[in-house]
Parts: sequence; C-alpha cells; structure tokens
Amino acid sequence: MSGKEALLETRREEAIAFFHVNQAARTAAERVIALIFSVSAIAASIGAAAETLDVVIPLPALIFLLLSYMFQQYADLTTIGVTRRRLEDEVNAELGGHKGLVYETAVAEIRKKPPLVFGVRLLQTMLGLVALSATILAAKVALDGHDSLVIAGFAAGTAVTLASASWSFLDMHRSERETIKMLERQNLGGDRMVWIPEGLYAEALGNANRDELERETFVRLVKTALMTPESRDGGSGGS
Repeated sequence: MSGKEALLETRREEAIAFFHVNQAARTAAERVIALIFSVSAIAASIGAAAETLDVVIPLPALIFLLLSYMFQQYADLTTIGVTRRRLEDEVNAELGGHKGLVYETAVAEIRKKPPLVFGVRLLQTMLGLVALSATILAAKVALDGHDSLVIAGFAAGTAVTLASASWSFLDMHRSERETIKMLERQNLGGDRMVWIPEGLYAEALGNANRDELERETFVRLVKTALMTPESRDGGSGGS
C-alpha cells in the first residue's frame, strides 16, 4: 500500500470513528430531552398526589442543569460534524469526486432544512416553554409563604444553573466557528465539495479559460455569479 493509499484509508477509518462518536453523542442528547419531560411530569404527578406545589421549587435548577449538559453535547456534535465534513471532502476528493462518504455532505443536512426542520424547532420551543413555565411556577411557590432560606436556595440554585445553561448555549452556537478556526490553524483544509448535475458540471467546464485548473474554473464562476446584481439582491433582481 502506497503512502497516499495509507493516508486515504486512515482518513476513511477516522471518519467512520467520528460517525460512531457522533451517533453516541446524539443519542445522549436526545435522552436528556426525554429526561426533562419525564422529570417535569414526575414532579407534577408527585405534587398532585401530595397536594402540594413545593416539589417544583428545585425543578428549574434541575432542568437548566440538564439543558446545560444537552447544549454541551450538541456543541461536541457540531465540532465532530465539522471535522468529519473535512475528512469526507478529502476522502471523496482522493476518490476522484465520487461519493464515497456522504453522511455530513448529504444526510446530515436533511433534518436541517425545511420541511423536516420544523419538527425540530417545535420540539426546541416546547423545551423552552417547559423551562420557562417551571421557573415562573417555582418562583411563585418559593415566594409564597416560605422562609428566606428556601427563597435564597431557590434563587442561588436557579441562577447558577441558568448561567451554566446560558454559557453552554453560547458554546453550542460558536462551536462551528471555533472548530473551523482551529482546523485552519492546523492546516487541515477548507475546500468543500458540492455535488451538481452532470450537465451543469459539463457546462461549467465548457467555460474554463485556457490553462485553467478545474478548481480554479469553479472558483472563478462562483465569484463571478456572486458579483452579479441578482445575487446581491438575493436573487430578486431578475423578477
């Protein structure tokens, strides 16, 4: 096996390993979502059985703690996904542009685009409403006839876990940018492969300049298209 083939095989195996880690982290995050709903339902059931709302006082802190963990899991998912996308692009490039590895380049995008993304957004909205409702209810219960020690404990626990969840939320949203920056610093490439119809591919190559490499042709055509009035107007210039 040549050095190039060995490198290709190493990257392929690492991409597969990243896939398994990705799925394990995704499963852990999804379990947290189920746990949040379960804990909320259990607290409501216990409160109804005991005819008291005191059981909801520690609920916001627990929910925010679980949310913090979930956000960190999704930050890890993003970091792994961005890195695996780089590996997929490099492996597929070595395969002559064939779709050898497709999870990050194609499959992972399916749930991020309409119409399937709406179900994800609805679930996220429900989680937010559960956390908000639990916090409002717990604050009302804690302030209604409880001594200062209970109120202080509720306020401190909720504030600390809310801060943790907020910081983890920020980490989740900046993880892609930070991962790309770190990969660039380590010179792990940034080229992206985009699959286009064969006819369009041939048409683009037909517009290549003399002695221009294939990659240079596509870069030039994309940059030219982005400079047109239609692209600057969001595609509405011709309507």
